[in-house]
Amino acid sequence: MLQNRRSLRMSISEAKVKISCPVEDTTCGLQLNYGCCPKKKRQPIGFLQGFASSRWVLCFFCCLGFAYGLVSNGMMKSVLTTVEKRFGLKSAESGLIISMKEVTAIAGAGIAMFVGRKGHKPLWVGWGTVIMGWGTILFAVPHYAAPRYTVNTDVGSQFLCLANTTHVAAQSTEKYLYIFYISSLMIGYGSTAIYTLGLTFIDENVPQKSSSTYHAIFFAISNALGPAIGYLGVGALLKIYTNIGEQVTFDDTHVEWVGAWWPGFLAAGVWMLVFSIPVLMLPRNLPGTEETRENRGTESYGASTDPTTVAEEAEKENNTNRFKKAWDDFFVLLRNPPYLLMCFANSMEAGTIAGLSTFIPKYLEAMYGLSATEGALYTGIVAIGGALIGLLSGGVIVSKAELNVEGIMKFCLSFLVFSVLCSGAFFLTCPELGFAGATVPYHNETSALISATNFSSSCNLHCGCNSDVYNPICGDNDVTYFSPCFAGCTETINKTYLNCSCVSLLNQTHTSAKLGICLAKNCTSPAVFLVLLFLLTVSTFICWTPNIQIVLRIVPFTHRDFAVGTQSIINDVLGSFAAPIIMGRILDLACAVWNTEDGVVSSCRRYFNHQMSLYIFGFVIALKSLAIISYTIGFLIYKQSKTKDKAVDDVGNTEDSAFEN
Repeated sequence: MLQNRRSLRMSISEAKVKISCPVEDTTCGLQLNYGCCPKKKRQPIGFLQGFASSRWVLCFFCCLGFAYGLVSNGMMKSVLTTVEKRFGLKSAESGLIISMKEVTAIAGAGIAMFVGRKGHKPLWVGWGTVIMGWGTILFAVPHYAAPRYTVNTDVGSQFLCLANTTHVAAQSTEKYLYIFYISSLMIGYGSTAIYTLGLTFIDENVPQKSSSTYHAIFFAISNALGPAIGYLGVGALLKIYTNIGEQVTFDDTHVEWVGAWWPGFLAAGVWMLVFSIPVLMLPRNLPGTEETRENRGTESYGASTDPTTVAEEAEKENNTNRFKKAWDDFFVLLRNPPYLLMCFANSMEAGTIAGLSTFIPKYLEAMYGLSATEGALYTGIVAIGGALIGLLSGGVIVSKAELNVEGIMKFCLSFLVFSVLCSGAFFLTCPELGFAGATVPYHNETSALISATNFSSSCNLHCGCNSDVYNPICGDNDVTYFSPCFAGCTETINKTYLNCSCVSLLNQTHTSAKLGICLAKNCTSPAVFLVLLFLLTVSTFICWTPNIQIVLRIVPFTHRDFAVGTQSIINDVLGSFAAPIIMGRILDLACAVWNTEDGVVSSCRRYFNHQMSLYIFGFVIALKSLAIISYTIGFLIYKQSKTKDKAVDDVGNTEDSAFEN
């Protein structure tokens, strides 16, 4: 009896480590086909066999992740406003360029976990990178396909009252917009394999205690270092005129300046194509890693202790139809409450990251009067620095402390609570700024007429001002005006506007104004806000890698690809895709000054400070609270299940002892 029980327990361990395809492919070489258990043999290349190690795999994957972060989270977001100006796009059209990427990322994740999970994972990652590389190069094609960009340098008079010249906007050409859409679709689709199959390939070829560190390094480079270089690189390139080599008489302060937005995409695309080659040559499994798969299902939720059941499940993994198996796996995940709760919690954190990274530059610009360049720079330094520290420290702590699932959940809960405290940074607000016609009436108005779209007054009715042209100036009375025209200015000298009929001071009829918005006085230093924002970023990213570790551990070993792919879809749908849209809608409620395009309301130019800070704080707190609730419930359910499993094991050990006696 005892011998039979021991043999049954040994069969459990053997069944848990059995994988779906043979493990004979451990050589680097050429193999162009892909799919489940390919019949063609790999053509090994002798001098490449030294690259078949977990460290080299991490190196190659980090190069791919770096390029994706550089393009998707760095350059694409940084050049959107420039692309809008260059091709005459509306805000909705440029925003859809980013959304297209998320849509195909969702579809690609489904295909990767549905089809590629039983195939040669490095091949899926490599060919996905090829698609992503060509998509990145395609993003720069409109620069060459569109007519050469030209500028009317006599732009100062365009904004004046009674100006004879008119502002001519760039014409939108639909075919160039579709090129951007197709490029974004390719980038999003090609990136999914490395973030689903790539993560599980690393996990199944390294010891479990090292998996967290490997993932932390990957995420730190792809989600932090890549975007950081993207922001800095684009910042430098945009100071170069878009037609490189052309001599111009104006600089980047000119209202119609368009910088060199396109070279970075060409370089990044070539980078992706080059590093896809070594990834395509990687083996299906790394040599000598069979032992790393042993006992990897011991922490999964609801893990079967019946050796017959486990053996049957392992056998089914090899023999079941791929589509039926995927359908069965989906229902297995639906019956795993801790997994679903961890996915939901991570999607809330992804939503926090996506929302803040999109709107914090605008927040700094509106609240503290920083320029767009300064806002983007400070956001990049704080957010990227915090992400880098958070991602690395979270993964290393889990590995060094050898935390189990319950320990990781407690770890994440503690930092979630700390991040809520750091969210108080949004209570550090500045006084409301006076904006003529929007927050304060014009000086000569008999009634306090306030509007977010109509800035006409008796002092500027004769000017024929265009509300599509936003070029704010600060009057001597510390009131901001929509443009020199709406301020009634008739002359300009070195960015100073004179004879402004709508700007009034005591004992003065016509005064002057300077380019730019008025700065708030008695305002909290932005340094305090940035420090708290840095801590908020660290405490948010520090749980990213540990959450991935929880997901990989609480599902059966053979379900990890499907679990990571499903989590990626949930993150994209509820977090990266939905959160910025919801946050943008909420912030629109705090808009004080709307811009128009062809007379139609488009984007918000100025916000009410207190309302804006309150709405962002509420948005962050709502997502953080949902994440805390999810972690708490998941922890309690998981702990309860493990307590029951331990009780069953104790009963079995008691029976063994009784039998021996």
